Amino acid sequence: MASILGKFTKTDVERKQYTIDYSSWLGDEEVLTGVQALINKIEGPDDITPMFVEAVVLGTDLMTATLMVDDGTVDVVYVITLLASTTITQLKEDGIQITITAGVVE
Repeated sequence: MASILGKFTKTDVERKQYTIDYSSWLGDEEVLTGVQALINKIEGPDDITPMFVEAVVLGTDLMTATLMVDDGTVDVVYVITLLASTTITQLKEDGIQITITAGVVE
């Protein structure tokens, strides 16, 4: 299981951006070559609206990754597992936990 970088809350109607800074993990002259995202439900009912990552975009410095997260079912807890790869073929697995709450828009 990936280490959890942070635990966040978003509503079922929000589309939110999260940025991960890998600069302290990367070596000298090393940069990211890509970051993949996989979503898993860890708590909640079986019949759910999936949460999804619309895109993962590397920063211009190739040391950060920004993802856009949308949808999800109220009272469900999801983990987004991120797999980062680098120019020296390192792989790093991290996670972000997101709990979905009810939005005010109906």
